[in-house]
Amino acid sequence: MGPVLLAVGLVVYNTAANRWAPFRGWAYVPMNLAVTAAVVAIGAGPLGLSAREMGFGHGWGIDTLAGAGIGAALSVPVFVAALTPRMRRLVADERVRGIEGTTLLFRVLIRVPLGTALLEETAFRGVLYGAWLSHGAFVAAIGSAIPFGLWHVSPTVNLVEANRPGSGARRTIGVVLAALALTGLVGSGFGALRAATGTLGVPLGLHAALNSLATLAAVAARRRLRDREVSRTE
Repeated sequence: MGPVLLAVGLVVYNTAANRWAPFRGWAYVPMNLAVTAAVVAIGAGPLGLSAREMGFGHGWGIDTLAGAGIGAALSVPVFVAALTPRMRRLVADERVRGIEGTTLLFRVLIRVPLGTALLEETAFRGVLYGAWLSHGAFVAAIGSAIPFGLWHVSPTVNLVEANRPGSGARRTIGVVLAALALTGLVGSGFGALRAATGTLGVPLGLHAALNSLATLAAVAARRRLRDREVSRTE
């Protein structure tokens, strides 16, 4: 019952927080770091998990670096798309419009790795996975992947609202369902990496690198679209 309650609590938290405007700005990192600490405390306390069972076993730091390297390699096609005129609109994100300088550095070096990847991997491939592991690796992977998918429902609504304002309910629901399926599948894959390595390091590094580099690609695509729009008006 404990893992179910934790999963429900995480989904409710992220669903509500993402609809609160300050969370999309200054409150994001401190709130998510606080929740990360709370999740670890729940894992070590009520759920009775050791550090190893939560994914912080021997070598998890080295695994994180390895995951980051894999993420960097997998990000190459995203940058290719950002530089390709016909594809860059698929990469550009209105939520990064105007982000540059120190704000961009903060996003890719702090906000994404610590505010996003650390919480999500600690919660889903760490504590939740460890809590379900007594039922087998398959159950642990699925039991952590389903709430991971649900976790992304509210952020996906934000994505649609920012990039496709005025979208009808049918389109929004369609995008949300697609995101739910995709993130659930990704969560299962990350769970398989946790099972193969014994730590949450590879999923953590992979997640952080992919998201941070995808942000850079989105900024590059957005800037090229802006420059094209400016050139057309001159």
